[in-house]
Amino acid sequence: MTHFSRQLFLGTAIKIQSPPHWRDARYLQLAILLAYSISAREIFSMDRPHWVTALCCGTALLLDVLIGVLKYRVLRFPISALIIGLATSLLLDSRFPALYVLAVSLAIFSKGLLRNGNSHIFNPANFGVVAVLLCFSYYATGIPSLFSGLFLPSLTFFALGCITVVYAKQAIISAAWIVGFLFFAWVRAFLSGGSPIAAALPILSPALLLFSFHMISDPATAPQSTRAGITYAVFIAFFDAVLRFYQVPYGNFYALFLTSACIPTVVSHLKRQRPEAF
Repeated sequence: MTHFSRQLFLGTAIKIQSPPHWRDARYLQLAILLAYSISAREIFSMDRPHWVTALCCGTALLLDVLIGVLKYRVLRFPISALIIGLATSLLLDSRFPALYVLAVSLAIFSKGLLRNGNSHIFNPANFGVVAVLLCFSYYATGIPSLFSGLFLPSLTFFALGCITVVYAKQAIISAAWIVGFLFFAWVRAFLSGGSPIAAALPILSPALLLFSFHMISDPATAPQSTRAGITYAVFIAFFDAVLRFYQVPYGNFYALFLTSACIPTVVSHLKRQRPEAF
């Protein structure tokens, strides 16, 4: 990527990076998330107004630029920040706009400040959503009934999600997570005496498909090798299954957080992430 330098402030060099190539998979992801956000409001009558989505994206953009310039002395094209803003606005539901702002702010701070060298420790959007769900559980939810629980949106999410991860070369992680989820759903049903089909059905919910194809597959936080990616996804599926067995809501969000936080040595060894200066 081409770099340019200009003298700003007290003669300090700020690197200005050109936008990613138009074939960058993040453009496709951004377009899909934007389409989800608009259709959720206009077609499926989601209560969250468009200005809340704009607020999330604006907050992410502003904080991303400020952290980049003030801490890393680099001004980057903010495509990742916009993706974080959109993903957070879709995966969180609250009557209080301040909680969206808080979640997005924590996500961007996680992206910019909680790092292991050039790698993120946590998935930024996941970090923000989990923090709000834990601290403000009475005022925010993880919207499991996104898009009214209809089958057609789920089918659309699945098809577009597959296209996204294949194009981004991250399909192995999403596939391993889905297979792991289905396997552990059978295990949960066996242990509890319930129906395996009922245990597996949540994987078709749009909110969980959004998680499957647009969160755990994030190239900046997910492993890049095949073996590491499968191991990473299976850990998430295992933690999710344990939490679901004990009826903990939003187990997938907590599972991803725990995978990154509770076994840092394993995750650090497995990730081998694509380098990202900020």
